[in-house]
Amino acid sequence: MSVAAQDFPALLDLLDSVFCGSRTGESERKFPHILKRENLQNLCIIKEKGEVVSHIGLLYRRMRLGPEEIPLAIISLMATRPDFRRQGYATSLLKFAIEKMKQDGIVLAVLWAGIPDFYRRSGWESAGIISRVSLYDSRGLECNAAITPYEGDVKEIMALKPPEVNDIIRDDKETAELLEMNEGRVLLAREKQKAIAYFVYDIFRSEDGLVIEVKESDGYLRGVESLVRHVFWEHSPERMDFFLPQRQVLSRYFLQKGVQLERMSADLGLWRFINKASFLSKVKEARGVSELDVDLESLHLEEN
Repeated sequence: MSVAAQDFPALLDLLDSVFCGSRTGESERKFPHILKRENLQNLCIIKEKGEVVSHIGLLYRRMRLGPEEIPLAIISLMATRPDFRRQGYATSLLKFAIEKMKQDGIVLAVLWAGIPDFYRRSGWESAGIISRVSLYDSRGLECNAAITPYEGDVKEIMALKPPEVNDIIRDDKETAELLEMNEGRVLLAREKQKAIAYFVYDIFRSEDGLVIEVKESDGYLRGVESLVRHVFWEHSPERMDFFLPQRQVLSRYFLQKGVQLERMSADLGLWRFINKASFLSKVKEARGVSELDVDLESLHLEEN
């Protein structure tokens, strides 16, 4: 079921059609880490008559748990061709993925789902909500910081991503690769030449016109505000889309400025134990407790 090199182009065609409106190459650009060639062994497919009809992807990470780290998998890009749906392909791939994760020593798995009931029937539980919100007008926001392009100093970016208690770890190398793949669409806000926020975005055309998709941002909110205002000035989009945790402070900050973020959709984050005993052992080592003492709804989930 793992993807062979010769199947990769057909897999990309499937993912482009399901997730990207059939825009050729878009899925590989939007999900660079999970679809990189080094991760082929963690991409699982089903073929019928030589054609790729269903897929599930795994991306292995580690998650901070106090002073401990646990092996974690992100499940992503589950897709089945429309004419092959409701035939058990997704269920088969999910079972296969769980067995593979057990063999690979994974302790916990997370995913995002617009339709979570399918996963709940297989033992998955809620881990918070990721909302897509849209900004249509940046009037009311100010740009008081100096805006400069990212020039390859990944440590500046990492310094703006303080480690969280339950943070999924992405190291300097992976972060640098992600930034380099964005073709210059990475900006920094600076005060007195010091970076205070960064902004990773993409541009595409939809039926509504030009759309800015914010892939990632962090740092001081006044810096993010400057970056949003600058990008609106630069490109004059119809809207700017953000994917934010439900409790994200950016929404409240913008509201205080009189700028409304419209909630467009939401995906439910879900988690499932792959090895519960190992997880509880790590919790005990990290927290000195024997029971589950970690807020799984505070997971800082990043799909890339």
